[in-house]
Amino acid sequence: MADNGKMSEDERLLTSPNYPIYALTDEHFRVFGAIVQWFARFERLIEINIHQISGGKNFGLTSLIVSQLGFKAKFETLNSLLGMVRIGGDEKYNTAMKAIIADFNKHSSLRNAIAHNTWTRGRPKDSVKPVYISTRSAKAKIVGVHMNEKSYKIKELLIIEKELEGYYDDLRDLVRRMSSERLASKNSP
Repeated sequence: MADNGKMSEDERLLTSPNYPIYALTDEHFRVFGAIVQWFARFERLIEINIHQISGGKNFGLTSLIVSQLGFKAKFETLNSLLGMVRIGGDEKYNTAMKAIIADFNKHSSLRNAIAHNTWTRGRPKDSVKPVYISTRSAKAKIVGVHMNEKSYKIKELLIIEKELEGYYDDLRDLVRRMSSERLASKNSP
């Protein structure tokens, strides 16, 4: 309610019986679940990299230490480690890993919107968008109730899902290559 006791335009839109709260289809729920799961898997790879780069001996202990950190904090920790340690003695691994995690992280705001917000119909008609309250600059604003806001078509979400899968595969493969090279160098005469 506004200070004058009347409903604001945003409040009227959100409480209108015509407000489209049932905009998500089974396909939306499937792709939303896949996007959140790719983030969970990628986050585990970040933990593995933090463990390996920091020279940890016990992955369970490393996981315990970083488990309560959010994705952004783990992302920043790994980036900091990459700035301090040259993986495998070669800058190419650091450069490749930084690029992969930066590309993956481009979709973190979408993941957060999926995990923490309700969604409604967007514009164009066959799209959806998150609804939430933004408190940027100490001014509250309801986002997702106006027609000109960012919306996602299911095709866009499917493309993002595939991109996340690709980034995960790229990081997993890089970790495997680094581990294989480390083992080969230890076993060489």
